[in-house]
Amino acid sequence: MGFGHIGGRDCTNSDVSAFLVRICSTIKRFTKQLPACSNLSSNSLDKAMSDWLPGVSQLKSAIQLLCGDAEGAKKTQENFSRQCPVVSQLRSTIELANGDATAALQTQKEFLATVNEVANQVPIVGHVKGMVHYAMGDNDGGDNAMKSSSRTVGVLAGGAGGGFVGGPVGAIVGGIKGGLIMDGVTTAVDSRIHGHYRPTGYIEQFHEIKKDPTNSGLWFDTAVSGVLDGWTGLGEHANNSTKLKDKRNKVIYQSPPISEEPREIKSNLYNRKFTGSDSITDVKIDDDTDNIAASIVGIGTGAVAVLALNK
Repeated sequence: MGFGHIGGRDCTNSDVSAFLVRICSTIKRFTKQLPACSNLSSNSLDKAMSDWLPGVSQLKSAIQLLCGDAEGAKKTQENFSRQCPVVSQLRSTIELANGDATAALQTQKEFLATVNEVANQVPIVGHVKGMVHYAMGDNDGGDNAMKSSSRTVGVLAGGAGGGFVGGPVGAIVGGIKGGLIMDGVTTAVDSRIHGHYRPTGYIEQFHEIKKDPTNSGLWFDTAVSGVLDGWTGLGEHANNSTKLKDKRNKVIYQSPPISEEPREIKSNLYNRKFTGSDSITDVKIDDDTDNIAASIVGIGTGAVAVLALNK
């Protein structure tokens, strides 16, 4: 079986297979240049979200400074300059201009690692990405992608269920609870498989806070996780509400049209029969009543004609 005419010749199965193999080999060589996915846990992702988001990163540094953690504040802004889109590319350009190609490359590696982890969180995208990692033999990368995307599904489900029960507030609480439940399930399964404790998400954050309760950066990261989960749950509730409203409007607008207005006739006979009045007035009747009136008029006319002939 061929796949079309390309480059002056037919494209066969073997050509397509060879092409796909070259693509996979290229991707595999490229991903080897990135930081190992196994070193980026879900907690590391939450830190990255806090560090690279404009405004959020600066707020985190301000809180760290207020809490006396100047070194942590400095590290947060370093992460921001390396991981935030546009800012990261600007930093690499400056590093190249200063002749430090190694630093420029490292900055872009951190940026791509952040993009990689953010992509892992997107449902379906993260699941497909995880299967690609597995296909290339990167089991750790596949696990991280699958766990992150599945966690987001749990947050969305929690937001939908919570919104159904408690409206917007319920959606926020449901999104946070959905993430916490998924973190608990993932921690239990992952720890069981690997034979040692492997916390993730909120559970890992609480574990780190327990070890270092004065670390303001950890507290901030945990709070950001809750805000993002709550916001995601609220967004899912709003989306479902909009769909339900559109469906209801569609049912109303597509309902059968109202029947025609009853016709008006002027009939003295009809008025005497049905209204008890001799006056000729406009009366609205439907088709059946119209037929009855016409029949009465016809019968009366026939009776008058018969009487006239008998005379």
